[in-house]
Amino acid sequence: MSSFWRRFIVPAVVVVSAGCNAAGGDDNSDVCQTSDDCPAGQTCLVEEGVCQEESEPPCRTHADCEPGYFCDDASGECQPFSDGDPDESPGDADLDETEVPADGDEEPEAADSDDEDLTAEGDEETETEETAATECLTVEPREHDFGNVEIGAEPPCVTFTFTHVDAEGCGETLTFSQMTASGDTDQFYVESGDILPATPVRLASGGAHDLVVCFRPDTLADFIDPLRVIYRVATDSPVEIERLLELHLSGTSTNSQLSVFPWPIDFGVVETHGLACETANDCPFGQNCYNGACAAEIVLSVYNWTEEPLGIIELSLIETSAGACEAFSIDDWMPLVNVRCPPDECHDSLVCAPVEEWDVNLCQIQPGHATPGLVTLRFAPTIPGFYTDCRLRLHSTSPGLSYLTCDILGRGRSPNACPTVRLSRTQGGPPITTPVTDLITGQHACFYASAGDADGSIASYDWKLTVLPPGSLASLDQPEPTVGCLTFDVCGAYEIQLKVQDDDQCWSDPAIVSVDIPCGRSNAERERR
Repeated sequence: MSSFWRRFIVPAVVVVSAGCNAAGGDDNSDVCQTSDDCPAGQTCLVEEGVCQEESEPPCRTHADCEPGYFCDDASGECQPFSDGDPDESPGDADLDETEVPADGDEEPEAADSDDEDLTAEGDEETETEETAATECLTVEPREHDFGNVEIGAEPPCVTFTFTHVDAEGCGETLTFSQMTASGDTDQFYVESGDILPATPVRLASGGAHDLVVCFRPDTLADFIDPLRVIYRVATDSPVEIERLLELHLSGTSTNSQLSVFPWPIDFGVVETHGLACETANDCPFGQNCYNGACAAEIVLSVYNWTEEPLGIIELSLIETSAGACEAFSIDDWMPLVNVRCPPDECHDSLVCAPVEEWDVNLCQIQPGHATPGLVTLRFAPTIPGFYTDCRLRLHSTSPGLSYLTCDILGRGRSPNACPTVRLSRTQGGPPITTPVTDLITGQHACFYASAGDADGSIASYDWKLTVLPPGSLASLDQPEPTVGCLTFDVCGAYEIQLKVQDDDQCWSDPAIVSVDIPCGRSNAERERR
């Protein structure tokens, strides 16, 4: 007998004598070893060795259960559809045996009701979990733009307020372990509320912490390239996205006392050149030879917009990253920098005036004037790439503006590859490599150029007739820059030459075509024939 039916044996009272295998009593007391030893309708309890009557299970098919329940084969009991492993719920074949409503009958509502209750409970649980872990820390504001600030003016400040949200799951205390900064960090500073590893900030539930950051620019910056900084605050918030908070700040700056022209100081693209030079002819286009090295140059002018003489105490290059200023240099001759007078004489655009703070006379910029041509900045890149981390700093005698800092920009690139050119008899045809001998006197012919530049573009075409036979009045006609045509008016030797120039002023080697026109035969004679 299967174990399924054994679960529903109804025990019977059995009287057994003291002796083993005692006989007597009714059929229920029959001794057995297997169910085959028992009368019909009884089963053998092997452990006790007696027969007992079988009882019917609660259900055998799904039809034995109420609507919304199915018959579990393993237990023989009715189970609701929502209980147990979904894999053990009846399939389509099993459900066919359940009550199927006739046409017009309404579906049982018990199962739908239970399902709705379970779904609602599940939604509530999910909503509760999401609410508990949504936000434990707020920051107001998360970013701030200071706008345009005058260099040397009173620094504007902004307050960031961190608040520990009093909510379930956020804990009793939140800790701010440290704060780091990146960007133009020398243009911004923390006034109060700094967060350091040695002095972390701990907020009780519902508590707040104020961080005050100020903007004190000494570098000129416009809206195209403003000064920026990002502060990153580390916390132990249970909400993962709150464990590293970012605060974004920006601002631009102007100066009404002292300025530099040109600004920004941008050298543009400069070809790298590591070879020695004696004159500018040894250098790439646009560079000069200075102390045996090729470099691009920018001549700076410093303007004094105040009503008092203004002296420049020092000009220096400031690195914002290691080695950033190695490609830049300032001209050794700078008569506007810290020049004492008398006995030294000042340049024509400068005036000898006292600096009361130091009790000394210096050559200074006159009010409303500039120092044109007195400062030369040089750029000699050694490797291709952008150079953006070097700044020019002017230390002045202005009481309201001790320093003025200007960004220096430049880009190095590999040496220019000069263009190439070739000539063909047809557009896009093969290059001409041997003298042309199939033309005759009076015939008109065109030649087509194919030019290219590996690192730039073709800027100009230069066609020339370098050889003409005696008595020829032929000239080149150019219907297009890439096409050169002429009529061979007399017999003899002709030579056509073409050179092209790229956008870096480099000329190609000439493409040359030789044409031999035989004597004694003309184009007119050929047409008469």
